[in-house]
Amino acid sequence: MQGPGGMALTNEDLLASLCTFKAELREELTADLKSALEALQSDVTSRMTSLQADVDSVGTHTLELETQVQEIKQRWRVRWASRRQVWPMVLLDRGSRDVRRSPSCLPLEIVVDCRGAEEGPQGVVCELVCRLLGKPWGAETEAF
Repeated sequence: MQGPGGMALTNEDLLASLCTFKAELREELTADLKSALEALQSDVTSRMTSLQADVDSVGTHTLELETQVQEIKQRWRVRWASRRQVWPMVLLDRGSRDVRRSPSCLPLEIVVDCRGAEEGPQGVVCELVCRLLGKPWGAETEAF
């Protein structure tokens, strides 16, 4: 083989040239990998910070909802009494604030009509009542 200027290269020259190339390539690759790793660490840190903010926000909203549920439970608390007492039947009907009472010997019966109430304030009320009563949130009228 010939080197620059037409001179013949010896095995030692080739080996030295190869070692130099290998060292330069290693430095370049190390620098590239280090740069990529730093960018990845920065991205992961940023995403973790964002996720932590989301988790904190969800925690805050959960506490707010739990407080609201407790307030609703407080308002809708049913105290058991003797069988002679008349218990009301409450009808929550979408589109109206109709509360009807009828005599019954049974404890409180709640009929929730949630058809078409998936959105808006009525949907929220229907969903909360269903959850408070431990019933699935559905679109049909159910008696509990």
